[in-house]
Amino acid sequence: MKRRPIESIIKTKTQHDIVFIQPHLLSDELKHEQNKIVTEFWATMHKHAVLLGDIPSEPNHGIYFIAGTLIKAGYNVEAIDFHAYDRYLRYKNERKIEISDIEEAIKNKEAKIFGISSKTVAIERGLKIAEVIRKYHPDSKIVFGGLHPTLEGENLLKENSELIDYIIQGEGEESSLELLNHINGKLPIESVKNLLYYNDEGVMVKNERRLVTDVDVDNLAYPAYELICNEASPIVPRVLSARGCPHGCAFCSITHYYDRKYKLRCPESVVDEIQYLHEKFNIDFYCLGDLTFSLNREYTHKICNLLIERNLHHIKWWCQTTIGRLNEKDLEIMKKSGCIQVAFGVEADDQQILDLVDKPMDASRTEKQCELVKAAGLTVQTYWLLGFGNDTKESIEKRIKLIKYYIESGLTDSIHVSVPVPFPGTPIWKEPEKYGYKINHKQFGKYWMNCDELGYGKPIVDTKYLTADHLYMYWLLALSTATEAFEIVGKKSENAFSHFQPKGLFIAEEGAIPAFS
Repeated sequence: MKRRPIESIIKTKTQHDIVFIQPHLLSDELKHEQNKIVTEFWATMHKHAVLLGDIPSEPNHGIYFIAGTLIKAGYNVEAIDFHAYDRYLRYKNERKIEISDIEEAIKNKEAKIFGISSKTVAIERGLKIAEVIRKYHPDSKIVFGGLHPTLEGENLLKENSELIDYIIQGEGEESSLELLNHINGKLPIESVKNLLYYNDEGVMVKNERRLVTDVDVDNLAYPAYELICNEASPIVPRVLSARGCPHGCAFCSITHYYDRKYKLRCPESVVDEIQYLHEKFNIDFYCLGDLTFSLNREYTHKICNLLIERNLHHIKWWCQTTIGRLNEKDLEIMKKSGCIQVAFGVEADDQQILDLVDKPMDASRTEKQCELVKAAGLTVQTYWLLGFGNDTKESIEKRIKLIKYYIESGLTDSIHVSVPVPFPGTPIWKEPEKYGYKINHKQFGKYWMNCDELGYGKPIVDTKYLTADHLYMYWLLALSTATEAFEIVGKKSENAFSHFQPKGLFIAEEGAIPAFS
């Protein structure tokens, strides 16, 4: 199957066993309507470097992971990416996606199941899409999955039982296959693991959970990236050498999505997938998307050596890990195998602040770790967070100065500045007072992390010493300060944007739109 234009997917009448849907993610503001401090920051940083692990055109990989399993089992699968369609309409027609666009797409599809995958900030849009599906396809089953439905499933189903038939919580490949088999009369509903639903007596039922440690991660089907529309280019696969994370950072929803469980794939299966993706989709870049790459040094070296042995080291890759995990030998073999950028969750420079949120790192090692990566000839991406529960004006102002220092001294090439978000399921959602927070509202459509180009807004929380207004002001100050630092760096010829750029980042491939547009 060849990849298709988004308008062909939207406007062609087709019938399927299941249609997966990604709700649109971009903020309601068009680019020219956005805060100039924000747009100037992105434009200035992109002259120097980019966040290779946070490309705005990136699709919802979970949909395509599950689709691969279902296609392998013989089911007819479609995927509608309303995020890609919204980006396309903004780029081509200078307008946002509207409900009429969504209605047109939904009317043109017939399916036994419509599966909506959503994170927290898009859940309200996902429910609007479910309303459209119920209107035009009253006999179809509507299933929700993804981060928010996994972590907030009971409340989501209770409040929207007229729209949601089932919720799949956690890993979706095998559970989606089991659900389709149930719909086709091949399996009793009690055998569908990870399923949340109301039974015929109106009682909410939560079936047996399948943890990530129960999944045969070495034998899952490869993702069905052929379903990705042309406009969501370049395809930047997220290859997972491990699923889950053993850490318990209080602000991280993904860690708790996996119940702090962790499972490694065998190195050969990881490299087999990379080889398949290169041969089928001609990729020149991918993300090793583990939440914490290099948890196991011997394992990491095995993957790198296999990439070299199979002559796959010309394909570039990105990873993220924790401060203190990498040494010179690690970085040497990572570079030889194709790695070009390492991302670190620095978050803050104060060990007391990091300890409060159970961040497992030694803040005193951050600068040395970044120096090691740069000395190895790789670029560095750093993640920072403004607004920990015990932050003060002084601690945040100190952190902003530190961000400036890291940029101007070349310790980091690109940055990602977040504000705290109490995502459902995280410790700061369950016990905000313990971590120094007061949650101001539960309007999930405003739960922006402010860390990427999808959207931004005033933080959701007050902290012990600062209000949401203070945090928003400091976030804008951090971006403005970083912009000035990148302007200084940009004037130095040795700091020109020279590291690898995947095709299609700023100049569109044929039939696509730029990833950063």
